[in-house]
Amino acid sequence: MIQNFQIVGFRNYADNFFASLGEKTVILGPNGSGKTNLLEAIAVWLTGESFRTHNLADAIQWGGKGFSLRGVYQHDEYQFGYTPTARLYKKNTKTVTAEEYRRNHPVVVFLPEDPLLLYGGPEGRRRLLDTVMNVLDKDYRSLWLEYFRVLRQRNAHLRTQPEEAHIWDRKLMETGSALIEKRFFYLRQISLRLQESFYELYNIKIELRMLNTFRVEKTVKESFFQALEESKKLERQKHMTLVGPHRDTFEIRSEDKNFRNFASQGQKRAAALLFKLSVASLLRDASRVPLLLFDDVMLEMDYDRQKLLLNLFWDSFPWIWTIYSRDLIPGPKSYDLIQLPLSS
Repeated sequence: MIQNFQIVGFRNYADNFFASLGEKTVILGPNGSGKTNLLEAIAVWLTGESFRTHNLADAIQWGGKGFSLRGVYQHDEYQFGYTPTARLYKKNTKTVTAEEYRRNHPVVVFLPEDPLLLYGGPEGRRRLLDTVMNVLDKDYRSLWLEYFRVLRQRNAHLRTQPEEAHIWDRKLMETGSALIEKRFFYLRQISLRLQESFYELYNIKIELRMLNTFRVEKTVKESFFQALEESKKLERQKHMTLVGPHRDTFEIRSEDKNFRNFASQGQKRAAALLFKLSVASLLRDASRVPLLLFDDVMLEMDYDRQKLLLNLFWDSFPWIWTIYSRDLIPGPKSYDLIQLPLSS
C-alpha cells in the first residue's frame, strides 16, 4: 500500500525511512515512541493537513525550518513539503494544486477524543461534521471558506455599520443554504448506515438529527431568508449573525431520548467509531476507498462486540492502527507489524 515513505524534519523524525506499510498495518510502541507522530505524518503527507493542529509549523522538528514527506501510495508517488512561507504538492514529480493532490486518496482518522467531540458541546460536533464533510464532498471546503468570508464581513458591518449589514444577506443565504443542504444530504446517508451497524451490535435504534438555528419549513433558502429577517433586531443588539450553519450542529437520538444521556461508555465509543466507518463506507461506494488511520483507539466494549466491529473494516479498507499493546487486537487475523522503540 505505502512504499518508500520518507519523513524529514517532522516532529521527532529527523530523517526516517519506512520501506513498506501494508494494507493492514499495526504500529506498536510504548507512549513516547512516536506512534501518533508517524500516523500524523502519513495523514499530512496524503492530505496536506494535520488532525492535531491547524498550524503545520507546530509539526516542524525543533530547530528546523520545514519538513518533507515523500513516498508511494497505491502506485503513485506523492511529495508534500512545508515551510512557514510555502507548501509544495507534487504527484509523480509534477507540481499540482492542493485540490488535485488530495482528490484521489481520502483519509479517515479515528481518534481517542472522537467521543468527546460527538457528545460534548456544539462547537466540537460542528468541527467533527465539517471534518467528515470535507472528506465526502469535494466542493464543501471552498463553499465553507466562502461562507465564513461573507459571515466575517457581515459581522463587521453589524459592529460598525449595522444599517448596511443587509448587503451581505443574499450571499450569506446562498452559500449558507448550500452548506445546510449538503449537511442534510450526507448526514441522512451516514445516519442510515450508523443505525444499521449499531443495531447489529446493541439492538438499539439510533439516528443522527440536524439541529438548525431555524426551522426549515419551505426550501432551505426561503427558511434562511425568513430567519435572517426575524433576527435583525436582535442581531443589531448582539452585533453578530445569530442564524446559519456556523451555529448549527447535530446530535444522536434514540427515539425521543438524547443518546448521550443513557449510553454506556462502550456504546458511546462504538457509536463514534461507527459514525466514521459509515463515512468510510460512503466513500468506498463512491469508488473512493479511504485509508483508515486509528490512533490508539481503545474499545470500552466486551470482546464479542470488539470482534464484530473489527469485522466491519478489517478486510474492507486499507488501514493503519497505532497501539501500545499487541494484546489489544483480538482474534487470530494476520497483519503487518511495525514496532517502534522508545524515543530517546
